[in-house]
Amino acid sequence: MSKYYVGKASKSKQLTMRLAQHYFDQGVIASFHLLRDPISSGWIVCIEGTSGTSWTLQTTRGEVRSFASLDSAVKAVEDTGMRVSTLNIVV
Repeated sequence: MSKYYVGKASKSKQLTMRLAQHYFDQGVIASFHLLRDPISSGWIVCIEGTSGTSWTLQTTRGEVRSFASLDSAVKAVEDTGMRVSTLNIVV
């Protein structure tokens, strides 16, 4: 079972692009993972905090943000300020 929340988030669990950028600037984000979206077969961005907290990237309406391709998911991660240098594939 995944430790990432992929349902509709409450306001306190939402991590939008804007908040992800802020958290990254503040040093709160440690890493990210891209997971296959079980509903749309796109990609979900899961973010790990330095304190062990984890979030999924959400829309401003509180829905899981799903990306159609790995390229678009990686671009979203890079838009938050994080640098993507390697992708590891786990099967």
